[in-house]
Amino acid sequence: VSTNNTGANIQLTDANSIQLGTVTTTDDITVIAGGAITDSNGSSNNITAGTATFSGASIGTNADSLEATIDTLNAIAVNGGVFIEESDGLALGAITANGTGNNVVITALGPITDGNGTSNNITASMANLSATSIGTFLDPIETGVGTLTTNAPSEKTFVINNNVLLKNEGDEKIKRRAENEFRKENLPHIPAENEVLMEEEECLIFLTIEGNAICL
Repeated sequence: VSTNNTGANIQLTDANSIQLGTVTTTDDITVIAGGAITDSNGSSNNITAGTATFSGASIGTNADSLEATIDTLNAIAVNGGVFIEESDGLALGAITANGTGNNVVITALGPITDGNGTSNNITASMANLSATSIGTFLDPIETGVGTLTTNAPSEKTFVINNNVLLKNEGDEKIKRRAENEFRKENLPHIPAENEVLMEEEECLIFLTIEGNAICL
């Protein structure tokens, strides 16, 4: 299946399998198949859209992922895995892989971010995520998987798996800077006379009107 419908949503539905060629829109794409959703154009792009939603027995294969240029991904594999290669950054909605070979493998050339708040992003037996960064300190990726593999700089990997935040062994200063940014955004109003003296690794140091230095 190949189609170009710029400026409108696209929905492709088949009771059997769907082989994707090139499908392009500036809006959203929904692909629903009773069988597998597979790649039929080799290494060329399959999907260009805002949000892509897939539902099928399986979505892509381990040997031949679906190539995409999309903003947000939602997917349900009824009896298989989800295999996506994204040309840029990608926000994860809800991605579920059930049945046999229920693995999720997502590769992005940009950041992988959370696209559904505190809801679970990935439910599967195994998940393998590769990107320039995965989640953020303030908004990690939520997963419920048996085996999780990540390929991104450790200081840029923030994932909660089965309600446990993965320990980040990377540059602790980067995490502390993120924590300080959070403090800055959530501190009560500081009078104009106050001055931020410096940013320490563990806190922000302010000079109060009275001349006292405080660590927040």
